[in-house]
Amino acid sequence: MLLHLPKVRLGLQSFITNNVLLVFFFAIDYYIVNHYESKYNKNIKKSGFLEWVHFSLVTQTTVGYGNKINRLINESSKLLKYVNMIQLFSLFGLLSFSI
Repeated sequence: MLLHLPKVRLGLQSFITNNVLLVFFFAIDYYIVNHYESKYNKNIKKSGFLEWVHFSLVTQTTVGYGNKINRLINESSKLLKYVNMIQLFSLFGLLSFSI
């Protein structure tokens, strides 16, 4: 027997609002993790909040990073990669609630 779940539908306005909120939520996460990691690892450079908003927006819209943005997440920064993966998976959740 399959479990019946009620369908939750989001309108276009709430979809856009939730996308913008997720961009800023993950930008704050990236900023905090970056400052935490740069404190303990000298290979990681501190980046400003606006750079993380731009990185989060590019991730959320799946445009592609290019060369300049790719330097924000270094090889040595595993925690930032995990936060990035969580953001990408949150896109699937947001899209599945919208359809």
